[in-house]
Amino acid sequence: MSSPHDPTTPDDTPLLGAIPAGSVADRTLRQALATLREQAPDEQTARLYDDILAGRRSARDLLESPGFAAAASRGVEQYRHWTADLDDDERAELDEAARAQADRLTEPAEPV
Repeated sequence: MSSPHDPTTPDDTPLLGAIPAGSVADRTLRQALATLREQAPDEQTARLYDDILAGRRSARDLLESPGFAAAASRGVEQYRHWTADLDDDERAELDEAARAQADRLTEPAEPV
């Protein structure tokens, strides 16, 4: 399933009102949605991702999507299994990487 919209080229419309268009967080969200779109379980869910990326629908519409709910549930379960096998050092490393990523997400939009 290939997407007709290039998620790495944000327009002036933010995907979520609290995240400025073009910011690191916006680009990260767009890339995550594009990845989820490529792994969509069905055409209806794939179209929803396309519509969100193109600005025709809100990212909040995912909350009502059975396809997204199923994918999120599988992802959470896989994450739980993966983290259960981490030792204390690996867990601390993961925590630090998550903090660093969160810090990067607050960087402002790049000038055009």
